Amino acid sequence: MMIFHSDLDHTLIYSCRCDIGREKKCVEIYEGREVSYMTHRSLALLKQIKDLVVFVPTTTRTEEQYHRICLGIGEVEYALVCNGGILLRNGQEDISWYQESLQSIQTCRQELERAEYGLTKDPDRNFEVRNIRDLFLFTKSAEPSRSVARLKTILNLSLVDVFCNGSKVYVLPRQLNKGAAVRRFAEKIKKGTVIAAGDSVFDIPMLHTADVAFAPEALLKEAACQEQVIGIEEAGVFSDAMLLHVLHIVKNEKERIYYG
Repeated sequence: MMIFHSDLDHTLIYSCRCDIGREKKCVEIYEGREVSYMTHRSLALLKQIKDLVVFVPTTTRTEEQYHRICLGIGEVEYALVCNGGILLRNGQEDISWYQESLQSIQTCRQELERAEYGLTKDPDRNFEVRNIRDLFLFTKSAEPSRSVARLKTILNLSLVDVFCNGSKVYVLPRQLNKGAAVRRFAEKIKKGTVIAAGDSVFDIPMLHTADVAFAPEALLKEAACQEQVIGIEEAGVFSDAMLLHVLHIVKNEKERIYYG
């Protein structure tokens, strides 16, 4: 059985600020507002893929944020949230996975504390500093690039990564990445070929770990991606084109196994 790890935001689902056309379905409601959508075409493709592979949403979203999403494709057995630090099975947290994640980042604890203190003093910060389950830090900044630059002067960057994504600022242990989570998951369930898809720097470790992966061309130009990462032009909606490629690979693999 193949495994398909996919990021969610801007890979499968899109915020109300993104123009993905009129043929779309709301997949997330927050405080009474429709906030995220998926195209009808992507939804139909994902339903087909889910019947053929182990589909694992793999996201930096927290467990609470993940549970707000309803893709409408039936029960998803596994999901990796908090950048891979937490594994959900049938919606319930795998406690042993979480404890292993905490253990893996013990050497980064002091850097996270230093980062948290630095962020609380950051004059550009315009949101509370959130410690996400003792795994990583998150906040927002009016000048995110400047906030990131400040953090990089005080932190040991061999232990932690510092990112900004729009106005959002993150500090994550280097061991806590989607690539490490993909490797752990493959060892846990003993499945075969791994396919991955993502759109941001958070996803690069996962893309590099997969046997074959898909990303927007813009990400390939921004980052030095390995040869197994296939770029997709963003003339249309990324999720539509990406899922079509994934379905093609999955069906070909099924035929190869069936016919020998």
